Formats: sequence, C-alpha cells, structure tokens
Amino acid sequence: MMVYVQGVNSGSLRNTRVMSDGSEIKNIFKPGQAFLKGVDTPHYSENVGNKPTILWVTVTSAEDMPTTVFLD
Repeated sequence: MMVYVQGVNSGSLRNTRVMSDGSEIKNIFKPGQAFLKGVDTPHYSENVGNKPTILWVTVTSAEDMPTTVFLD
C-alpha cells in the first residue's frame, strides 16, 4: 500500500508501527511526502496538523486476498 499526503491544503500524518516487542516506531509525513505501509507490522495513523489530512492511497493485491486485516 502506497500512501501519499496531498501536497496542497493538507495537514501532516503520523504513522505509528507497533513492533512485536510492543515498542512503537513513529514517523511524521508532511504534505507532498509518500510512504509504503508494510504488510507484516500492525500500524495506525493519525492527523497531527491543524487542518484535515488528505491522503491518496494505492493498493495492489491478488484476487481474493484481503488488503486489510483488523486486530482486536
């Protein structure tokens, strides 16, 4: 999954990856930046700007394979 933070009129996005030992790795992506979301690490994202964050998301997958797995 590729995520692009729109470069105009958009806030910033904090992406947090939760590692197997419970620690967290946090990155902030500003307007105009993009990143790849990993498939083997739980993660969550949140808006950290003063305005709405606008994202463009591209996903590729094999037929009948889920693109998202939700954790309890």
